[in-house]
Amino acid sequence: MIHMAATVLVSKDKLDELISVARSINRGKAHEIRVPGDDEPCYLQRKEWVDWAVTACEELVEDVARLNGNANTEPATGQQG
Repeated sequence: MIHMAATVLVSKDKLDELISVARSINRGKAHEIRVPGDDEPCYLQRKEWVDWAVTACEELVEDVARLNGNANTEPATGQQG
């Protein structure tokens, strides 16, 4: 679990990268996939996009730890499924 103060230092380039990842999510009507038994649409993402997102998150966590002197901050490595 990551514990951070309410305000942390972070590199602007790492934050900008994560914002770019979030904004690039396939979320338009043309990308919707309906799964039986689910009332919400799902969206496919290419593996390269998922890898980019995970890497950007891990790098941001490492950057926060480095800039804020928190040696106990570790990137999440578990998988949901």
